[in-house]
Formats: sequence, structure tokens, C-alpha cells
Amino acid sequence: MKPSIKTFSLLFVTCFLLLLGTCANPFGEGERATFTINLGGGTERLAWGPNDPPGSFPTFNDLRFEIAFTPAAAGTYEKITVDGPSSSVIQGDIDPGEYTVTLDIYFRDGGGIYLYANGSLVDDIGNPITHVTIVSGSNTVVHIKATQVIDDGSSTNPFKVYDETTLQAVGSGGMPYGTNPWGRAHHYVLMKDVTLTVPWTPLCTGTSPFLGIFDGNGKTINLGSDKVTTNASGGNFFYAGLFDAIYIGSMVKNLRLEGSIDVSSLGGGDYVNVGAVAAQANGGSIMNVYSNVNITAASGYLSYAGGIVGDNNGGNVLNCRNEGTITGNGPGRGVVGGIVGQNSGTVTFCWGDGNIIAPTVTNTDTGGIAGIIRSSGGTLTNCVALNNTITGGFTSYTGRVFGRTQTTTIDFNFANDAMSGVTVTEDYQTGKDGEDANTTQANNMTWWTTTAGWTSIQANKSAASESNPWYWGAGNRPRLWFE
Repeated sequence: MKPSIKTFSLLFVTCFLLLLGTCANPFGEGERATFTINLGGGTERLAWGPNDPPGSFPTFNDLRFEIAFTPAAAGTYEKITVDGPSSSVIQGDIDPGEYTVTLDIYFRDGGGIYLYANGSLVDDIGNPITHVTIVSGSNTVVHIKATQVIDDGSSTNPFKVYDETTLQAVGSGGMPYGTNPWGRAHHYVLMKDVTLTVPWTPLCTGTSPFLGIFDGNGKTINLGSDKVTTNASGGNFFYAGLFDAIYIGSMVKNLRLEGSIDVSSLGGGDYVNVGAVAAQANGGSIMNVYSNVNITAASGYLSYAGGIVGDNNGGNVLNCRNEGTITGNGPGRGVVGGIVGQNSGTVTFCWGDGNIIAPTVTNTDTGGIAGIIRSSGGTLTNCVALNNTITGGFTSYTGRVFGRTQTTTIDFNFANDAMSGVTVTEDYQTGKDGEDANTTQANNMTWWTTTAGWTSIQANKSAASESNPWYWGAGNRPRLWFE
């Protein structure tokens, strides 16, 4: 039987369509292609400073590489993300096709939002390549040339702090790397834990206070053992802390502090302000800070000592906690508190369990959260003082939560009912001793979220974040998201 003309026509069309399909997909149909990208050693450390040892920071392990393959024509966009590659070679697989290839390098810390460098394809001698053809089997994209994005201190590209040198440069106007000066109003982010090994001069004085944003990024600054010295500000005024002074519009956040500060050698008519974060907050905000810094302050006339801030003069202290022992020594009067010494700002959703030691001097103000609350804007709400002891002080001005107040903007405050060293006279939420909280209550998350009003405590660490910083953690206590 001979095939008909109709049969020949059908065979021709079928062969033509098969041929057309082959031509339409010359790279290999239905197969994934493997590729190798050589980043080059220069990508590991691009330009942090001429005197830095190579590879000091960042290394590949500090970085996140995002390599984007964009089809030259129709096709599927693909992105390869690699955290901390072990070498300058990255391998993967992709659909065959023609692509432009771009690279963005981010710091892994901080959720991968801080850009370090970006790049594009080049050939063996560094000439740009517009696209690459990837076929079935193995492919090599010879090089990606990356260029560091120079930090400008903006919110999207903050200056990166990663050692003592860069930390001391915050707000100084100096240029520890790059070409842009580090001003008082810029944004900063702490990229690695830092431990002080040399004497520390507090950042930004009262006459030139910090105006920017310092994001601790959940990292730790260890102030060392009494490495912090004081800034003298005319006359006999002395200030000690990570910062001397912060001001309206500034913010310090997401930071863990360790170590000790001892400025008790000062005397003879001196005024002394000491706080782990700042000696004085003349406005600005301090939020999401944990301090385990032991502080010792003394003066011949007056000292303000607080676990977070010495003199909170209009600042906002939110979601902070202190475990350090706060000590105010004579011979002068002390104002000593677990979170702040003097408060004419706002203190809210803070708790502490560090012990308080105050001078037994007339009119000394002492409390587990604050020493004194001033009438000029002082607010203290939703705070819990779980300190075991308060030692010394002036009996009339010593309380479990605060020593003395000149304002009525106080509410929802609680205190350890077994705290020693305090003669309790005002055991209610608006009183200086706060409402009683026994061990069973303090160990119960429901008590915190209902009675104490801490409604945003998360059930576990993975659910906590900068905006919802507390979670129920170790020791049956609220912990900050980075603890």
C-alpha cells in the first residue's frame, strides 16, 4: 500500500515542528546546566583601609552573596544566594540559556540588608561582558568584578563599626575608612562584638552630643575592666559611659553591654554622671538595650548613676534591662537607680535585677529603676524592679522602684516583694515601692502580659524582633531578641 499525499504532508509537518523545537532550544532541552563562578581573591576584602591586615574584616564568612541570572530573552529569572562561601569559587545549577549576571554582596548580620559591594561579569583581562551563554553540561563564568559601595552614613548605607578603632571614630568627624567623615548625625551599625583593651574616652560631649542612630545589631560591646575614663566639661563636671551625651533625634538601640566602669577616684566638689550607654541623655532614645555593667560613681557634691543612663534629661528609655550592680559612693549626695539615676524623661517597659548600693548621705535618692523622677517631664510606667537588695541610701528617699518623685506620671510599676534594705511605705503601682510581685508571679509569663501590661512578650526567641523585642526566655524572665 502506497502512502497517500495526506500522509506525506503530516510527516513533513511533524518533522518541521521537531526541527523548529530543536532550533528554539539550542542549549539543551529539559536539562539543568552546572556553572562555576570565580569571585577572585579581591572580592574578599575590597577597601577597608590601607593599614588593615588583609582579610581582617570582612571575610567571606561575614558576607552573603546574591548572584542574579537575568535571561537575555524569554526565560526564568534565577537568583543564587550563598552565605559565607568557603572560598572564592561558587558553584550551582541553572536552566540553559543566555543571561546577564550581576552580583550583590551583603553583610550577613543585620538580616542581610546592608550592602557591601556589587559587581558584574568581566573576562580574563577585566573587560566587561554583557551576557553569558550557559549550555547543557559544565560552564565557567570566568570572573565577577565587585566594587565596594562606599558607606555614606545614611539609613540605608550606615557606617560599619567592627573594632575599637572604628568604634572610637563614631561621631568624631574622622575617616577610619573610605572618604566620608563620620559625623555626629550619621547612622552607624555594629557588625562584630568589640572588647575594649585600651582606655576609653566617651563618645560625643555635652557641647557636641550624638545626633545620629547607633544600631548595636544585637552585638556586644565589652567595656572592659574599668577602661572607661571621663570627659571633663568645664569646672568640675565629669561624664562617663559609652557615650558622654546623646541629644534630640538620636537613638541607641539593639545593644548588649558588658564590663565595668569605676570613676570613684574623683572627689572634691565634683559633679559626676555615669551610665553604661550614656552619662546624659538630653533628649533622644535608648531602646532594646541589655546592660551587665557594674558601675561605681562618687563625687564630692553630687553624682547621677544609672545602669543605662546617669542623667535622663528628656530622653526616652524603652525596653531596657540591667543586671549590673550600681554603686554610688560619697562623700557627696548620690542619685542612684538600676536603669536611670535622675529622670526627667520617659522610662517604660524596663526591668532590672542588679543590686543597688547608695551612699548614706542626707537627701540621697535611691531606687531599683530610678533614683529620682523630676517634675519637668519625668514619666515612669510599666517597669519591674526585681533587685534583691538596696544597700545604704537615705531612708526617706529610698524605694523599691524609685527614691523620690516630683510628678504624678507614674503607673503600672511592680517590685520584688522580698527585696531587702528598703522600708516599704508605698506598695502600690503609682508608689515609690511599686506593687508587690512575688516569685511565683515574676516567674509567670501570663502575669507579665496581663497584670504588668507587657502585652507584646513573644512565646519564644524566634518570634521576637526589633519591633517586638521581648520573648519569654531563660530564668523565666523576659529577654531581648538578641539574648
